[in-house]
Amino acid sequence: RKIIQLPHGSPMPQGIQIIDSPGMIDTPCHPNGSKGRGYNFVEVVRWWAKRADVILLMFDPDKPGTTGESLDVLTKSLADLEYKFRIVLNKVDQLDSTVDFARAYGTLGWSLSKVVHRKDIPLIYTICNEGFDDAAKVKTHNLPLDGFGASRREVVAEVCRAKERRYDNAVTTLERMLREVEMIA
Repeated sequence: RKIIQLPHGSPMPQGIQIIDSPGMIDTPCHPNGSKGRGYNFVEVVRWWAKRADVILLMFDPDKPGTTGESLDVLTKSLADLEYKFRIVLNKVDQLDSTVDFARAYGTLGWSLSKVVHRKDIPLIYTICNEGFDDAAKVKTHNLPLDGFGASRREVVAEVCRAKERRYDNAVTTLERMLREVEMIA
């Protein structure tokens, strides 16, 4: 277990816990759904997701598709919890051109539109890691990184609002449960 204390004056509010789960893998599934992990990842993600106030689904531009375990997580673990998660296309500063960016964004949007039940393509926050990696400072970019920085600030703002979202999430969950009871009755 790794605990990192933020510096004094950090913009992150107190009382927020951030949990970084292992990445999703695309290997054949074992009969118990563990995929060689020793536990059922889909069920563990569901357990955490029910208790979370906000969920960030991070995708790298070199693997923007949703296949294998990521498809299981989106259709089983996060089913009916779409209101909690934010989709993030991370590390777009690693892309070399606008064509590569369009390909990664389009692939992710198309893949997610098949499993995230919305009438439009889900909102995808596109963020970059510029300023966090010394190697990235040397690279010249063909993409407008300022826009990606603004998107990163929006994602941070979503995380900072997590405590406020708890009440909205509780009302949404209660509303869904009441609808299910109404259909049964």
